[in-house]
Amino acid sequence: PAVLLGMAGLDALDADTQVKLAALDRRLTAARQVQTESLARYQRGAETYLTALRARDTVLQLERRRIDIDAARCADRIRLYRALAGSIELSDDPIQEDPYEDSYNMDYG
Repeated sequence: PAVLLGMAGLDALDADTQVKLAALDRRLTAARQVQTESLARYQRGAETYLTALRARDTVLQLERRRIDIDAARCADRIRLYRALAGSIELSDDPIQEDPYEDSYNMDYG
């Protein structure tokens, strides 16, 4: 029952996040269009470079927000899975260092 409640809660959060992401994606598409048009106007001499840079900055801000939302969603899933596993220690940082990192740097000489 607790597992189902956890998964149902995650699905509800995920549905809410999907709505937010869809709205953000629409804004991002519009901002990319504005950026393309602004750069074309700048290249024709009809607009300043500062205006084109501002359009680019808007796109970058929206892209960062999209990445932040995706990262938070992944971190929430990791926390839930770890909590459901029971015996695994939880930490503030859901992404741990690579446990196999030492094996990548082995000297076979």
